[in-house]
Amino acid sequence: MDSVVLLPTTGSQINLTGEKQKGAGYSNWSGTSHTVSVTCTNFVGRIYLEASLATDPAETDWFGIPFNGTLTYVQYPLNPFRPTGTIQGDTGSSSFEFVGNYVWVRARLDRTYLNPQPIDTSTVGSVDEILMNFGALSGIASGGGALGVLGPTGPRGPSGLQGPTGQAGSATNTGATGPAGLLGATGATGRTGPTGPMGATGVPGTATNTGATGAQGNTGATGATGATGPVYTSPLIGPITLNDDQPVPVLITEATWAVTGLLTKVLRYELTRGTSFRSGTIQIATDGTLAGTVLDDATLNVGVTGITFGYGVYTSLGVDYVVLTYVSDATGADAQFTYFEAEWISGPQGPTGPTGSQGVTGATGATGMPGTPSMVSGPTGPTGSTGSAGPTGATGLQGPTGAIGDSGVTGATGYTGPPSLITGPTGVQGPSGIGFIYEFNIEYNGLGQVSSVTNLPSGWSVSFTASNIIVTHTQGYVPSGFMIWGQSTVPGTIFTARSPNAIMNMSYDLTLTNRFVLNNVTPTNVGTVAGGAAKAVVFFV
Repeated sequence: MDSVVLLPTTGSQINLTGEKQKGAGYSNWSGTSHTVSVTCTNFVGRIYLEASLATDPAETDWFGIPFNGTLTYVQYPLNPFRPTGTIQGDTGSSSFEFVGNYVWVRARLDRTYLNPQPIDTSTVGSVDEILMNFGALSGIASGGGALGVLGPTGPRGPSGLQGPTGQAGSATNTGATGPAGLLGATGATGRTGPTGPMGATGVPGTATNTGATGAQGNTGATGATGATGPVYTSPLIGPITLNDDQPVPVLITEATWAVTGLLTKVLRYELTRGTSFRSGTIQIATDGTLAGTVLDDATLNVGVTGITFGYGVYTSLGVDYVVLTYVSDATGADAQFTYFEAEWISGPQGPTGPTGSQGVTGATGATGMPGTPSMVSGPTGPTGSTGSAGPTGATGLQGPTGAIGDSGVTGATGYTGPPSLITGPTGVQGPSGIGFIYEFNIEYNGLGQVSSVTNLPSGWSVSFTASNIIVTHTQGYVPSGFMIWGQSTVPGTIFTARSPNAIMNMSYDLTLTNRFVLNNVTPTNVGTVAGGAAKAVVFFV
């Protein structure tokens, strides 16, 4: 294990690139795992981690290390709606992991994307320190068996033989049975027979002619209505960078409005992406509720920009908000978005003209004698027979098979004794793994944040943030691993398994054996989308 400082205290620096530091590939360490810790105070900005495989790298030899599969930087505050600092940035420590046989690694602080650029760090904070540990050997695979007992030290001689591999643990749990198929629909009710003919109506009496109604007076002319049009209520905003290849909706935080009643926003915008250009008008309207929000985007295009606008809604501190979002295809180029904000404001109402006078009503003629109605009604037709029952629905799909138990731990190699012709005994073989498997459900809201955790085993409880889940359990010791099955389409019944990796992983404290944390279980990492769901499966051996 080796530890280096990638970036010291940045102080009043707005942008800063740290000195190059040796990575795991410099000395060919047997482990290629790197762990980075970022400590900051009221920090607003982006941290890039860059690597090189050259022994003496030039500036063109450096490349970005991706954090979540696409982005090569981490932007602070991590949650722009809930910064942890006292101003507008984050305060505290956060850690990240990546794997690679890199010769050199460096860190870079960047705030060039901020508009306007900060003059000093009083509003954007600073980085206290960025540390990196690397070169640790991978941990022993968890199979549940205890390490074999080491043989006693014998006289010096050749190395003891390696213990045989433990037997594989057997899986006992099977997947849950699929839900029963829906019952077929009931056949339609037969038609009601026709109603019998109505008896003839008596001849009506005759009435004298009714006098003509007087002419209606002319209605006065209505005053002209003032012109309605958009009144721009903000200066030019932007340009705002819309990143390339963003299949999941991304929030445009500059375009966020509180919903306190009827609201209509008009954005007159321009969008450039490479040689393509778009000029358009976005209208967002709401009736005062998040459910009653709609968006319209009218555009004039030169080329294909590959950007689609939408909106997201959320509630914070009891106030509802609506925010503009976007998704982008993969062209290799970011887009630049600039807009004016406007509201629809009607002009003044013109005066109403006077109402014309009412004409004189003519005299009403005398009423004629009524005819005598018939007393006979035709009979009601018979009721049709009930239709036959529909067919029974198909049987539900079989649930997935439970995971295979992990292999037992390999027994330890015996110690090397002092020089002798006698070999020390081999370590005792570890017992086979014994598996316990538990599962629970994770639901996500429209912004891709964890909204609930359900179907917990008896006695378990959880707390969670937007992407982390803290689980308190009753097993009595720490878990060995986990997998997540993400809902592939919403709505849908197909789930796809995802294994832990450098981004999405499990952590725990050996002094708190009844608690573990699932880190970065975002919709993208678990294989689902915003508004989707996932199933977490946890193994104890």
